[in-house]
Amino acid sequence: MRCISIDLEVGKRDERISAFAAVNEQTGASLTFPNESLRAIGLSAALAQLDDFAGDGSCLVGHNLIDFDIRHLEAA
Repeated sequence: MRCISIDLEVGKRDERISAFAAVNEQTGASLTFPNESLRAIGLSAALAQLDDFAGDGSCLVGHNLIDFDIRHLEAA
């Protein structure tokens, strides 16, 4: 199984994604967008890279993914 692990940082006040990271559990490859990088490239472009990165994954996992992160990804 090719799992992709994702974690978002979301602002408490504005509920916007301020940073995120992903890891391909099979290959160990990672994708990170700290706050500064995310602001520089823009959320849409960063999420497009995340989509490409996770494209070959068969399972999405993450800390608090179901209860919190997934709704922010869907909204973005």
